[in-house]
Amino acid sequence: MINRKKTIVILFVAVLLGIVLGGIYWLVFRVVEQKTAESLQAESDVEGYLNTEGGMAVLQKKVKESRNLRDELNTHFVKGDNIVAFMEEIESLGSLANVSIKLDNVEAFSEEYVLDFDFTSKGSFGGNMKLISLIDALPYKTNVQKVYLRNVGVPISTSGTDALPEWEGRFSVEIIGYLDR
Repeated sequence: MINRKKTIVILFVAVLLGIVLGGIYWLVFRVVEQKTAESLQAESDVEGYLNTEGGMAVLQKKVKESRNLRDELNTHFVKGDNIVAFMEEIESLGSLANVSIKLDNVEAFSEEYVLDFDFTSKGSFGGNMKLISLIDALPYKTNVQKVYLRNVGVPISTSGTDALPEWEGRFSVEIIGYLDR
């Protein structure tokens, strides 16, 4: 009899537990269903608002407000129609570093958004080092792939009495942020 009573109690507890868990599952299901309906309604309301003139006005205002930010962002990319101006900018860095620059090769890889260029420079060791730092300071993502400096031994006359040895540099630089459009 004790065994039978124990079985009935276990059966009663199991049925009661099943009913409670079923109720919790049903309650959670209803809450999720309600939240899904509310989010669909909110999405529909936002879509309807954006399709009205007021929504378009808000979007146009945001586009105008973001113009300066977009223009600033565009300065960090080299565009296909600006390669010549970009190369002139690189050559101008040579005059800032007191070295002469000769561009040897320019290759654009639009699939990888990469612009590779090789150039040689002639000037003092310090000028070549300054050139590297100026290239690194450009507002583009730059990777200096190769740097080869050699002393060509021909002195450069300076404003002082001492003559500095001339150095020749060969550089390979990669700009990430090339846009073909």
